[in-house]
Amino acid sequence: MSPFLAFDIETYGAWQELSPRMQDYLRTRDGYRGLGPDDPRAAPQTVGLLPGLAQVIAVGLWSPEGERVLALDPTRAEPLETQLDGGARLTFFAEEAALLRSYWDEVAEAHARGARLITFRGRGFDVPMLVLRSTVLGVAPRIDLSVPGSLAPHCDLHEVLGFDQARRPGFSLDYWCEVYSVSSPKGALKGDQVAGAYEAQRYTEIAAYALADARATGEVFAHLQPWVEQIEAQRATTIG
Repeated sequence: MSPFLAFDIETYGAWQELSPRMQDYLRTRDGYRGLGPDDPRAAPQTVGLLPGLAQVIAVGLWSPEGERVLALDPTRAEPLETQLDGGARLTFFAEEAALLRSYWDEVAEAHARGARLITFRGRGFDVPMLVLRSTVLGVAPRIDLSVPGSLAPHCDLHEVLGFDQARRPGFSLDYWCEVYSVSSPKGALKGDQVAGAYEAQRYTEIAAYALADARATGEVFAHLQPWVEQIEAQRATTIG
């Protein structure tokens, strides 16, 4: 089997940090969508999901050969190399731009050695968030992971398991973990608790959460890898 690298990101955004002009725009947009200010889908409650505005605060990277987390800790003056419980390498960055540069270095190096990059819903969330935040901060994305339906260099398991989204809205990563007898990534921290954890400076906990999702994504892909490689070979034959 060919090598692969699974990744997952965590993001954060604070409504009060947006400019009044941006807040007014987002409130108006919510009004057009029929969302009141207290609606959980409204912008004040979902800044951490808004493209270009939400910060990338952690990236978990997992492969059968090793695992690493890149995480943001703005209280630090310089990067810190440490470990999570279990031995995974953890690098804290004081600035988001430095975290993003390290991410692009990691995936470009993995791609150069022939590794497939694996996500779950990454084409619709992780990749756009990474690319847009990188361009906002002047960091050059080093590899195109956005081509819809492609299996390489980026394979989105949500697309594969949804048969190119023929079945909508699809199922969660936790669902597929149960199907394939993979340990669930759901632990003490949940996705809707990441913002609170970040504000409480629980950066190590967020890093562990990102890695757990990356690991689960990679382990589900391991079950699908022979099939994905067969599809890829058949497509290449058809094109040829």
